[in-house]
Amino acid sequence: MSPAPILVPPLAEPAADATEALHDAIAERPRWAIPCRAAADPAPWTSDDEEDAAWAAAECAACPVLDLCEAFGIATRADGVVLAGRRWAKHTAGNLRTRGSTTSPATAAGANERENAS
Repeated sequence: MSPAPILVPPLAEPAADATEALHDAIAERPRWAIPCRAAADPAPWTSDDEEDAAWAAAECAACPVLDLCEAFGIATRADGVVLAGRRWAKHTAGNLRTRGSTTSPATAAGANERENAS
């Protein structure tokens, strides 16, 4: 099970699209290719322990769905989990927009979605 939860509908359209895209991409790949799914213990991706979270974030570096995971985090306003190589908290998505982050196209898309929703 990945830390990307299966969210219960109804979701806002951007969140539903990001969730579907991430889950489809994960399903298309072997379990061993996705670090949070391949781990014997997926708890570090949801752990409150900083060392566990740092380890999980480092494991994300080679993930083939990193950009989709980031888009999911932005669209769903993830909180308290490690996604796309970082621990997400309530302020994370806002900080990415404020800094003008261009870490991936997902960041820009998420920032535009939030600005349009305001």
